[in-house]
Amino acid sequence: MSTPEFEQFKTNIDYARRLITGGKALEGIRGLSAANYGDLAAAEPADLYRAAWSQAVAALDHWMHQALIERVARLTNDTGNDRPAALKRLAIPFEVAERMHEEAIEDVLREYLREELGRTSYQKSQRITEGLRLVTTDSPSTIWNTVGGRLGMPASAVKERQDAIIRRRNRIAHHADLDHVGRRTPMSAAEAEAAVDWINDLAEAISHVLK
Repeated sequence: MSTPEFEQFKTNIDYARRLITGGKALEGIRGLSAANYGDLAAAEPADLYRAAWSQAVAALDHWMHQALIERVARLTNDTGNDRPAALKRLAIPFEVAERMHEEAIEDVLREYLREELGRTSYQKSQRITEGLRLVTTDSPSTIWNTVGGRLGMPASAVKERQDAIIRRRNRIAHHADLDHVGRRTPMSAAEAEAAVDWINDLAEAISHVLK
């Protein structure tokens, strides 16, 4: 069963796909050389593809934060099962613990987690592992074997693919997608679609770990 957090993720992924559609449309317009399109002629379809790539990564990161917060909040009321070791080690400031005497524990915890987890980006495979270890007793290898099984890939290949996606996203976000000699790396609609599809499928697979 889907969650509100995952439905929001899907909405964000749909937005990324619409950016790619816009880039394709722009390519088509620029291919019509007989007309004068003014400032639109200077627009780069590849920039919309890069925006779609970044949007998909942001969608994954946002969903991971929201899903982890909700999962941890539920685990605080789950007294019948052993809690994950990483969750047991989660340090909560004294002033936050004090608030729990007068306010709903789940509300206080959610507020604290939004600030605490907000310092981490759940994009690279290692960071995703750290986040999931807060809400599952599975080992890192079990987590990625489960994800890889859903994707039909070895765990190592899944992590390598994800980390490559993030390296490109970081180059787009921080270096305008320029290489070491200052040339912008080309991006096609097919490349952007593959990246967005990958992020979507990865999140689907991770959602089974969260269940």
